[in-house]
Amino acid sequence: MMIRTSFFAALLILLCLNADAADNWQPLQQQAQAAYQGGDYAKAETLLQRAIARARRADNGAAFEAASLSLLAYVQMAQGQSDSALETQQRALVLNGRARGSDSVAQARLLLNLAGLAESAGQTDKAIDAYRQALAIYRQHPEQMAARLQGALGLSALLQQGQPEAAIEVARSALETSAESDFYNSFQENRRQLSYQLAQLYSARGAASEALAVLEQQRDRESHTLSEEDTRRAETLERMAQLIEEQLPQQDSVALRAEAQQIRERSGELSLAGVINLYVQAQSMLQGGEAKEDEIDKAEQLLQDALARLERLGDTGASETAQSQSARAAILGNLGVVSEIRKQRDEALDYFRQSLALMPGPEQDSKQDAAQASGNADLIQRGNTEGRIGALLYQQKAYSDAEPHFVQSLQLLRRANADTAALETVLNNLITLYDAWGKASEKSRYRKQLRALRDENRAG
Repeated sequence: MMIRTSFFAALLILLCLNADAADNWQPLQQQAQAAYQGGDYAKAETLLQRAIARARRADNGAAFEAASLSLLAYVQMAQGQSDSALETQQRALVLNGRARGSDSVAQARLLLNLAGLAESAGQTDKAIDAYRQALAIYRQHPEQMAARLQGALGLSALLQQGQPEAAIEVARSALETSAESDFYNSFQENRRQLSYQLAQLYSARGAASEALAVLEQQRDRESHTLSEEDTRRAETLERMAQLIEEQLPQQDSVALRAEAQQIRERSGELSLAGVINLYVQAQSMLQGGEAKEDEIDKAEQLLQDALARLERLGDTGASETAQSQSARAAILGNLGVVSEIRKQRDEALDYFRQSLALMPGPEQDSKQDAAQASGNADLIQRGNTEGRIGALLYQQKAYSDAEPHFVQSLQLLRRANADTAALETVLNNLITLYDAWGKASEKSRYRKQLRALRDENRAG
């Protein structure tokens, strides 16, 4: 069972307060925590019951008992006793509130624990309420910014489905406050993750420019607080690049990819992200069909480098994931484009076929509904590859072999709601194919479809 780790910070704070007053309690608590982390829940529970008994005999014992109860709640949750765990955590909050105050930092930490437990138990409303109470306390303690960011991260994640605007406000407010305190002076992982989350929230509602601005601020922080080889800087740059590629095509992402790759090179890390950086740079050089010979050579070099790195990733024991398979398909497809430009048609056909074999099949894509398929990059990539294979086979006068690829290309691009230009290209290819093949009725059918598409486009 996945349990949030926020309770470790809470216990650490409670353990450091007046530990001398409960010397007999402290070893039991530490042994119980070790048993919990080792998965020996029965032993942990026994030790905690003894710790609770000793805490009750100590001065200021309520705070120590609250710490033991909080750990006991996680032990219970790990054993599937969610109702008992939530009840135990509530008891911890009551005791700690009496001992340290309902607006103390320790109370806020325990509220974060309650939120994590409630979330694990599927009680979203209870988790949201606990997060909000914790954040209300943290707003009174500006020195606890890291914990506030942690709470904002948890709350905005829960709100993003049903209340996206509220999720944005929670994340935005916490980030703005954190920027006022130590914008350039320290790095906070929670702030990085919350920035990523806020950018995703903006992106999901179509506010790509706002999303990019959030990531740009995070990039600026990291440039002042992280080393030149820290790959977290590369990840932020790559998120910016991906956002531009998906939602802001009028902007250029290549410089961001190149900078991210330089960071990864300095780190010495072999990663799929680095592979993607290379092939996106190569792809940009090949777009538009007007690449110069030196650009084609450079693109091929980048693609072969990306493919070699992908092979080395496999040699390290990393399993072929859907993302790495997609990357391999894209690299092979772009190598096909290089060969096509150089008039090496047999080689291009081989690359395109290898690429197509790695892509999700049409039967898998058809399970998506229209909303999911709209603008889907995988559908468009497969559709374009089918069309390129068809064109190469047509040039070889293998008309019967070319036909199914053109037809499949048209179907995929239509399902993806591809732009009019792409649809016109494949319709014209079908018309040209049937004209050369001497199939007048099929040629007439696709001419009608082409006219209808153009009429619809003019009317729209």
